[in-house]
Amino acid sequence: MKKLLSIAALFLSFNAAAVQTTARPFSFDLYAPTNELNFKVTLEQWCRYEIPVWGDSAKFETKHKSTALVEKKSNQSSGLTRYTFSLKQAQSLDMTGFFKYGKECTSGIKILVQSAKYALGWANQYGRPIEFSFLDEMYAYKEYDTVFEPSDDKNIKLFEGNEISFVYDSLPKANQVNVTILSNGKKIPSAFTKGVLKNPETGLPYKLKK
Repeated sequence: MKKLLSIAALFLSFNAAAVQTTARPFSFDLYAPTNELNFKVTLEQWCRYEIPVWGDSAKFETKHKSTALVEKKSNQSSGLTRYTFSLKQAQSLDMTGFFKYGKECTSGIKILVQSAKYALGWANQYGRPIEFSFLDEMYAYKEYDTVFEPSDDKNIKLFEGNEISFVYDSLPKANQVNVTILSNGKKIPSAFTKGVLKNPETGLPYKLKK
């Protein structure tokens, strides 16, 4: 009987234990040609637990929290703008509760890069900017408490201290412009080139309607 009670107590303790992910204040810089690009940077935090299902597939119940980083811009004499993104206050998310098996959490940075001048164009999307989204940290769930480390985040390492720009390649005899995002003049390997509608009068994408 004592063994059964001990096993039951151990089971309940595992199921009741909370798992938490925390991000402490931090900041990072990047650069871009002045008035060419806009950035949206957020801290994304997720927690989940597994719902028992028949078969091999897993099903999860999730919690999500998104926190926008504060942006500060400073124009440089080189024709670039320095963007500083800061998390001003610590942010946490946790998963608690009994009978929630496999509780785990993660934090990561999402960076959305948008053209300040040009639109996608396709299907009359002249008010929608050309954009590239970077969010590749959301699968590193941990079953224990974690503290987000900015220096380990793939997206921060990809952008921090670098000059970000778009290059436009007008396809001859076609109504398309291929857009590539660059970091310090080199293509970002994880970002696919995007095709947007070409303005035949300029050979560039259509101007963004605001």
